[in-house]
Amino acid sequence: MNQVESAQHKERKNHLLDDISHLIQAQHLEEIPLSENQHRPNLTYSILHKQQIQRIKNRLNSVHPADLTDLFEALPQQQRTYVWENIDPDKTDDVLLELSDAI
Repeated sequence: MNQVESAQHKERKNHLLDDISHLIQAQHLEEIPLSENQHRPNLTYSILHKQQIQRIKNRLNSVHPADLTDLFEALPQQQRTYVWENIDPDKTDDVLLELSDAI
């Protein structure tokens, strides 16, 4: 891999990390309970929650298993678990093969 390809790969990894971190953060913000004097209709909340999870799954499913491995290595433990739970089961074997033993 030459310097240009290496720089492009690093940029793609950083972009993926930013995307996934942002999606996870948005998901967790939606899960924060509202105060007693505020309320969100249950149906609306449920739809928003499902849509956000689907956005995360769609983004993860568009990523090559080797890139998912790079993502895992860059994420904190809590986010790794969340990402793992939302990866397409058909990709998990390939991701496990790529992961370092430290993870």
